[in-house]
Amino acid sequence: MSEDGWPGSAGPARLIPWDATSDHEVRELLALFAYDHLPEYLQTVSKPFHKLAHQAVEGRPPGIQVRQGLWDLLRAKDCFVRAAVAAPHDPSDG
Repeated sequence: MSEDGWPGSAGPARLIPWDATSDHEVRELLALFAYDHLPEYLQTVSKPFHKLAHQAVEGRPPGIQVRQGLWDLLRAKDCFVRAAVAAPHDPSDG
């Protein structure tokens, strides 16, 4: 038994500074929230999702729940962007 009282433990627990953005899959998902390639009228729909996605993962540990949350948010964003594409808009707005 180690000095911290746990069998097989190498010593006191070390705090690891986790950040979900260190996860390769999370970074790939976050890249799908880019909006600068869209026409301006679609950027206004997509930009809040980009901001929310980045805020949601900031400081969170990487894991399946973070990735699943991003997938769900991405699906929602895609639905709203498609709805905006289907709606009539003024072409002079971008």
